[in-house]
Amino acid sequence: MIVQPAQLLAYKAAVLSRTAPDLPPGVRAEIGRLFPDTAGEIGRAWVRIWWIACSIYFATLRAQRSRWVHNHEETTADQAKSELRQKLLRLLQAVAVREYRLARDEDDYNFSG
Repeated sequence: MIVQPAQLLAYKAAVLSRTAPDLPPGVRAEIGRLFPDTAGEIGRAWVRIWWIACSIYFATLRAQRSRWVHNHEETTADQAKSELRQKLLRLLQAVAVREYRLARDEDDYNFSG
């Protein structure tokens, strides 16, 4: 998904307030097509993903600022985006693994009774 310049202000406000913007209809449709059994959970999952992304965004900016202030380390825009993307994907993968394990353990518990 490519963010247009006009959308940036809306996304900035959404990040600062940690309020998830509406999921674009095309993205929602694609997720529903790929994962039809989870159609009812898409909105809730999007809010969780947005919250995680905002948390990572603020933590990454803080770390980059600290590196600049204390070590005079400069970060280019591309480096900043790459660092943010890597941290976000790593955390989302960890959450996905956790959710998978919780669901698996819950299924095991339900079948054992």
